[in-house]
Amino acid sequence: MKVGIFTLPLVNNYGGILQAYALNKALKNLGFETILINISIENSTKKLSKNYLKFLIAKYLLFFMKKYQNINFTAYKHHKDCKEFIKNEINPKTKKITTSKELLKFFKIKQFDACVLGSDQVFRPSYFVGFSEDFSLGFLNDDVIKIAYAASFGGEEFAGGVKNLERHIQNLAKFKAISVREKNGVKICNDVFKQNAVHVLDPTLLVDKSEFDILIKFGKSLADDKILTYILDKNKEKDEIIEKCSKNLATEIYAIDDDLNGNKVSVYEWVRAFSRAKMIITDSFHGCVFSIIFNKPFFVFINENRGNQRFYSLLEMFDIKDRIIKTIDDINLDNTINWQRVNEILKERREFSKEFLMQNLKAN
Repeated sequence: MKVGIFTLPLVNNYGGILQAYALNKALKNLGFETILINISIENSTKKLSKNYLKFLIAKYLLFFMKKYQNINFTAYKHHKDCKEFIKNEINPKTKKITTSKELLKFFKIKQFDACVLGSDQVFRPSYFVGFSEDFSLGFLNDDVIKIAYAASFGGEEFAGGVKNLERHIQNLAKFKAISVREKNGVKICNDVFKQNAVHVLDPTLLVDKSEFDILIKFGKSLADDKILTYILDKNKEKDEIIEKCSKNLATEIYAIDDDLNGNKVSVYEWVRAFSRAKMIITDSFHGCVFSIIFNKPFFVFINENRGNQRFYSLLEMFDIKDRIIKTIDDINLDNTINWQRVNEILKERREFSKEFLMQNLKAN
């Protein structure tokens, strides 16, 4: 069976790229012939190129000015690193599709037996940028099996951002099945789209750890035996807690962050860092996920601005809500994670999630 994967545009986002990698792997391992629908945001690349030009001017023509003497442009290298991973590890892909018209034209020519919407925040249409009216797969013929896998609303309610909600409700009614990434998504899906949904694993938890081990087989990491921090939204309070934790453990910090001039690493090194760190402190959903995958002790700041339900849903599933921190007192190093129980739950949920895919991608 030939299955298309329709997810958010793959930009410079570790979690977004790795969930696409994992879903592709999972479907292949279940015996499906897959192809990623490679929708692309051209404007983001143009913006990056414009910013890189500004960087070159500042570094090589304005070098005599003090504020430009230590300037770097990690965003450009990070963009190239992400493109390399996508090129090497997520295959096959369609050619780049940059508009809704191109998407419609492509599916008129190419034949698919099924299409999977997901994962990530695919129920947040604005995140599709130029494809916000396509998230309900209305461009597909009625004879194509349509399902949503681990779709996320990204918050406590549907964020809107579509011109005609009723049209999308009609499109989603044609789905054979819908599954969501967060527990609260089941209710939102029913309330907003009038559709039933089930709660499944994020694709990165759907595949065996070996699918990530193969990416990091060789090489050391700067995170080896250190406290790895992956913080998306920095502030003084978080910095102070991390520093105190480092002192208490007498352990160095290795930080990966998304700041303009921060320490951005390749997708390969990002995964490797999580696998080799002594402990992890993060405010990222996929930061939590990869801590679980590699059975690493971790603590998480709930990132309210980016949506807290994804954290609560994940931590409740594995009965580890005690990993949430707000103050340094919340970090209890004697309170260890029962990894045997976590892995038992993961095994059970993985079987349920795989069964969802197998049952619903069958031809009627």
